[in-house]
Amino acid sequence: MRQNLISVIVPIYNMERYLEQCIQSLLNQDYKNIEILLINDGSNDNSAAICRKYSKKDRRIIYIEQENQGVSAARNTGICHSSGEWISFVDGDDWATLDMLSSLLRCAEDKDVIIGDAYAAKNGKIDKFSFFTIDIAESQKRSPLYLIGNALGCTSYGAGKYSNVGVPWAKLYRREFLVRNHIEFPVGVRRMQDMLFNINIFSKTQRVNFCNRPIYYYRITDNSVCRRYDSQYDEVIQQILLGLRDLVESNKDPEIQKLYDFKRVQLLLENIALHYGHPKCPLAYKEKRKGIKQIFDLSVNRNALETCEKSLFSRKQKIILGLLLNHRYAVVYQIYHLRNMVQKFLKNVDM
Repeated sequence: MRQNLISVIVPIYNMERYLEQCIQSLLNQDYKNIEILLINDGSNDNSAAICRKYSKKDRRIIYIEQENQGVSAARNTGICHSSGEWISFVDGDDWATLDMLSSLLRCAEDKDVIIGDAYAAKNGKIDKFSFFTIDIAESQKRSPLYLIGNALGCTSYGAGKYSNVGVPWAKLYRREFLVRNHIEFPVGVRRMQDMLFNINIFSKTQRVNFCNRPIYYYRITDNSVCRRYDSQYDEVIQQILLGLRDLVESNKDPEIQKLYDFKRVQLLLENIALHYGHPKCPLAYKEKRKGIKQIFDLSVNRNALETCEKSLFSRKQKIILGLLLNHRYAVVYQIYHLRNMVQKFLKNVDM
């Protein structure tokens, strides 16, 4: 029986510390009919030399260099140059179990997307996790509403502690489905590009299956993009909301509109965490408090805060929302400031 070719796409930017472990885990897969596309997105470390070394060792490796354009462009380059019937994405600082591809493929059947579980690797500790943390029926998990809600990071739809179903890894995608629907990663969006990519997919198919076992190691580092200080996070919010707007306008489901409103408010909370509440923020205390106030004084943000479905938020988020609704901006800042101090203390203790 003919084996399906799987294209594994690895976007790379300055990954020399972890890259060999990643590549080796793919070369050692028990499923052998693969091509590995290493997309070097303008790295200025030793990543290029590592890629060249491995591409000479194994003809299944395709090495491509491009000027730095961001992870979305790198993944799109991989899709464009792929030949497989299936596509899988692996980040250059992560690695796969040796049966990742065979396990996913066994669940493929006639589906467009297959989703596996994963391990979170942080500070030498490994934790198993599932993208759905709540006990719901398989039919619900496959529905666009639940997949989109989870991808948007909503705990009411099962989004978990470490990540959500909106990430591109620990999955197989049918290449023909992506090409036919002109689905690619949005270029120019600085964060959550993968979430927008997957939400676009979930809105177009219900042919989804699950491989209910961990097949991927997701490395969590302290310098992760999602944890970095960002004084321009308000621009990121607008990019993401613009990317979600077409989904809401094309889908008249009121539950989808509620999820859109939820994401707007959640992003505003993240703006506090990644800007005004971040330990690297250089602003004085009064300026931080004023900045938070200005965010929620804007009529569009204030309206979203007042009308959003509060039940969709976690208990901690509900506390913050209550304080913001009552204009307790100084208290909100102090909560984020105290949280950062505790996290810094715990990190030093671990060291």
